[in-house]
Amino acid sequence: MAALTTGRDQTVLSFLNASFVFTSNGVDYAEHLLEHTYSDSTEESEDIDVSMVICTALSHFSDYFTCCIHKDLYLWRTKDWKLVSKRLVNRSASAIIFSPNDEVIAVADKSGDVFLFSVKSPEKEGEFILGHISMLLDLLITPNNKYIITCDRDEKIRVSCFPNAYNIQSYCLGHEEFVTCLNILPHNENILVSGSGDGTLRFWNYVCGKQLLCRNCNQNGSEFSSNNNPIISKLKSKKHSAEVSILVAMLVSFKDILVYNINSEAIEGELTCILKQKISLESEPWCISLSDDNLVILKQNVEECLSAYVFCRNKNEFVLDNCVTPIVNSIKKHTGKLNIFNKERQISTLYKRRFDNVQEYLKRKLERIETNTKKLKNKTTSEMT
Repeated sequence: MAALTTGRDQTVLSFLNASFVFTSNGVDYAEHLLEHTYSDSTEESEDIDVSMVICTALSHFSDYFTCCIHKDLYLWRTKDWKLVSKRLVNRSASAIIFSPNDEVIAVADKSGDVFLFSVKSPEKEGEFILGHISMLLDLLITPNNKYIITCDRDEKIRVSCFPNAYNIQSYCLGHEEFVTCLNILPHNENILVSGSGDGTLRFWNYVCGKQLLCRNCNQNGSEFSSNNNPIISKLKSKKHSAEVSILVAMLVSFKDILVYNINSEAIEGELTCILKQKISLESEPWCISLSDDNLVILKQNVEECLSAYVFCRNKNEFVLDNCVTPIVNSIKKHTGKLNIFNKERQISTLYKRRFDNVQEYLKRKLERIETNTKKLKNKTTSEMT
C-alpha cells in the first residue's frame, strides 16, 4: 500500500520500505529518501504484509513529517530530514494526525484506541486518551484545539473534549455503514462533514451532534446502483470564500474525483452541497492530498502514478497541472523495489456480515406446525376407530 502527503513545499510518497520526499523551490525539486527500518519486535511478531495501512502526516507548519507502518511510528524534522524518533505503538495504526499546535501526534489504531505522542519529547511513550469498542477509521482535532473527533466501523462519530477525552461532548449518529473519513469545513469550523460506506456525505453541527444535511453520492448520476452504494474513502477541503468551501471526495472503485461547493452563511442557516466538477482519471485513485489550491492524486498506475491539479478561480474548477512530471519520472526509477499497488484495497471487508435468521425460523416453525397437525390427525383417527 502507499500514502500521499503534501504540504507547503513538500510532496511525500510513502511505501512500505521508504518515503520519497520532493521539496520544491519554485524552479526544481530536491529529493530525499527516508528509509523505514522495522523494529525487531515487529519482525518477530509477524511478517510484514504489503497490504498494511501506511499512515502519514505533515505538521501544520510543515516542520515535521510522521509515518506509521504497522507498529513503528517515525518522526522526521523537515528542515534537514533527520530522524527525530522511532517509537512503538501498541497496535497497527489506522489514522494519524498532528494537533493544530503541532505539539503532539494522535494515533488511532485498529483496536479502537487513541494515543498521543509528544513531538517535543521524542523519547516519551504514547499516552492513552480514549477508546472505542470498534475499529477506528479516522480522527481529527478541531482547529480551536478543543475537541477530538473519532469515527469507527460501527457507524458512530464521537466528539470528545481534548485532551481530556473522557469528557464526551456529543455523538453524531445517522450513518448506516462504517464511517471512513472526517473533515472540518474551513469556511465554517463549526461544521463537520463525514463520509461513509453507505454512500452519503453528512454535515453536522458537531458540538450538539445535530445533522444539518445528508447528500447521497448516487445523486450524482454515477454508475453506482441503489444496491451498490459507493464507499467514500477520502475527504479534503479548502476555503473558497467566507461563505463557501470546496470539498473534494474520493470514492472506492470509481475513477472520478468529485468536487463540491459547500455554502453556508451561518451554522443554523441553509446549507447547500452542489456537485461542481468531476475529475475523470484513467485509473482508480489511491489517495488524494489538497494543499492551498493544489490537488495531488496518487493513482493505481505505476507509469503515471501522480496527477496534479490547480484550482482556477476564474473557472471555479480544478485544471490539470504538469508540475509533478519530474516526481513521476523519479518514482519510475524505483518501481522495481517498491511493489506499488500489488494488493487490492481491503476497505470492502469493513462491511458487516448480516444474517437473515427470520426465513430459517419461519421454515422451522411451519415444519413444527405441520408435524403437530399430522400428530393431531393421527390421534383423532385412532380414537375414532
